[in-house]
Amino acid sequence: MISIGLIILGVLFAAPTYVQINYFFHFVIILCIYITLSVSWNIVGGYAGQCNFAHSAFFGAGAYTTALLWNAGLLPYQAMIMGAFTSALLAILITPCFRLRGSYFVLGTMSLSEILRIVMLNWRVSGGASGIHLPVPEQFTITTYYYVAVVLTAFTVVATWFVVKGKLGLAFRAIRDNEVAAESLGVNPLFYKVISLVLSAFFAGLIGGFYSYYVLFIEPNNAFSVFWTAIPLFATILGGAGTMVGPIVGAVIYVGLTELTAGLGVLSLLILGIVLIAIVIIAPTGLVGLASRYAYGRRTGEKTVQRGVPTFIRSWLITYHKVGRESMTYFASNRKEKSFMIGETKNKY
Repeated sequence: MISIGLIILGVLFAAPTYVQINYFFHFVIILCIYITLSVSWNIVGGYAGQCNFAHSAFFGAGAYTTALLWNAGLLPYQAMIMGAFTSALLAILITPCFRLRGSYFVLGTMSLSEILRIVMLNWRVSGGASGIHLPVPEQFTITTYYYVAVVLTAFTVVATWFVVKGKLGLAFRAIRDNEVAAESLGVNPLFYKVISLVLSAFFAGLIGGFYSYYVLFIEPNNAFSVFWTAIPLFATILGGAGTMVGPIVGAVIYVGLTELTAGLGVLSLLILGIVLIAIVIIAPTGLVGLASRYAYGRRTGEKTVQRGVPTFIRSWLITYHKVGRESMTYFASNRKEKSFMIGETKNKY
C-alpha cells in the first residue's frame, strides 16, 4: 500500500511536466481538498467513533484566520499554519460537547458552524456578509497551487497514518469499539476524544486556509456551509470509515461523480443519494471493507464473512429505532384508550 501511494505521489509531481491543461490542475486541487477533509474527519468519526458535525466550523475558522492574517501582512504559508492552530484551539474549546451522546452530540457540534456563521455575518472586521477579498499573489500560477495542494494532502495522509498506526490509533479504536471496556483498561476516553478532535480540526483548518488562498475570497455562507461536513461524511461512508484508504477512495468517487453529472442539475444530488443508500445497504463498511471481505474470502475459502456496521451509523439506527418504537407504542396506547372510551359511551346509550 505504501509503494502504491509513493507511485501516485510521484505521478502527481511529474504530471505538470507533461500536462498543461488548467482543468486538470483545478480537478486535482479540488480532489486534494476533499481528500484532506475526508481523511481528517475520519480521525474523529471513523477511528474514534464520534460523529462530528463541526468540521465545517474548523474549515471556516482556518479559512477566515488565513484571510485576516494575510491581509494583516503575514505570508500566505504562515497564515495557513496559524489558521490550522486556530481550528485546533476551537476544537479544545468545544470539549464540553463530549458530555453529550448520540444525536445530541451531533446537534451540539452542528450548532458551532451556525454560531460562527452568524458571528462572521455581523462582524465588521471580517467584512460581514461581503466577505474578505485577498490580494492576488505575484508570479503565482495554477501550477503553484497544484503543488501546494498535493503537498498538504500528502502531509495530512502521512501524519494521519502515523497517528492511527501508533498508540493514539489503538486508543481511538478501543474507545470506538467499547468505551466502557477501554476505560476499565486505563484508557481515558475524554482525553483521547479531545486529541482526535484536535488533530481532525488542525488538518481541516489547514486545508481551509489553503482554500481561501486558492479562491482569494471568503464569505460566511460559503466558509461555514454544512457542505464542508456533508462531503467528508459522504466520502468516508462510501469508501469505508475507520480505514486509511476508505476516505481517499470515497473522495475520488465523489469528485468523479460530481464531474460526470455536473450538467444534470438537481439530478446529480439524487444520483449521489442513491449511491450512498446502496453502499450503506450492500456494503455497510464501505467499498474498502467490501474489497477486504472479498479478498479474505478468496484467501481463506470462506463463502461468507460477517459484515460490521460502523459504530456511529449503528448508534444512529439504534437511536432512531428507539424513538420510532416509543412513538408507535404511544400512538397504539392512545388508540386503545380511545376505542375503550367509545365502547363505554356506546354501552351507556
